[in-house]
Formats: sequence, structure tokens, C-alpha cells
Amino acid sequence: CYFHFYISFILYSVPLLKVNGIFIAMKSSLTEDLKNIENYYQKLSLSNESIVEFNLPYELSKRTIYKIQKIKETNKKYPRPYSQIKKKEI
Repeated sequence: CYFHFYISFILYSVPLLKVNGIFIAMKSSLTEDLKNIENYYQKLSLSNESIVEFNLPYELSKRTIYKIQKIKETNKKYPRPYSQIKKKEI
């Protein structure tokens, strides 16, 4: 599932960011899954800066770039083990 891959990627990357650091990820479209992402952003002290959607040239497949800023230190309990990420949301 793309959503769990995206979330696990964020969970493992965000603790490495400095406060006010920017995390940029490119994925295929996740618009329907983004309904649940706000809870993750709040718990991980993140702010959604921008979302840019576009189609790749030639193959015309949809891509989305997510720009996320870390607004304060991440709680030390993150990142959780991958098995916990798969089993239970934050």
C-alpha cells in the first residue's frame, strides 16, 4: 500500500531533520489517502508547506511533490518499529 510506504518513509526521515528543515517527497497521487495524514503531521510536529501535482512528459502518469516542514522537535518515541507502523496508526 502506497500510503503505508509514504508514512513509514516520513516516520524514519523526520527525526533526522533539523527544526525548520524541509522534507520533500515525490509520489504518485495519494489524494484520497491524505485525509488521514493530518494526524501524522500533528503528532510528528510537521506542517504541510505545499503540494504540487503534475503529469510526467511522454508517459503522462500523475506525480505529486509534497513539501513538509518540521516545526519543532520530534517526540523521542518516533520512529516506531516498522511492525508497529504497519499494525497501528499513530
